[in-house]
Amino acid sequence: MKSLPEHLDFIKKTPLFNKVTTPGGLMKNHSTGPGVWGKIIVEKGQLLLRIMNQGYEEVLLDQHQFGVVEPQVQNEILPVGDVEFYVEFYRQKN
Repeated sequence: MKSLPEHLDFIKKTPLFNKVTTPGGLMKNHSTGPGVWGKIIVEKGQLLLRIMNQGYEEVLLDQHQFGVVEPQVQNEILPVGDVEFYVEFYRQKN
């Protein structure tokens, strides 16, 4: 799994999502904008992260394993059972 580079600025954090409230757009192929990194943090349960380019990769996220999505990399998530998670967004410092 990728890691966040040093020297990023925090932009925002999503609300806490669960298997019912997860936005449909996150479960379809999507990406962050230019220069924007995503950090997916699971508080309860498990979440499957699929990275669609740079080679196909699947990572099962849980309370001990967060996910990192690089700028403009196509990805999607799939809730696995009862899950609670949120996403933090960062960008490179100017």
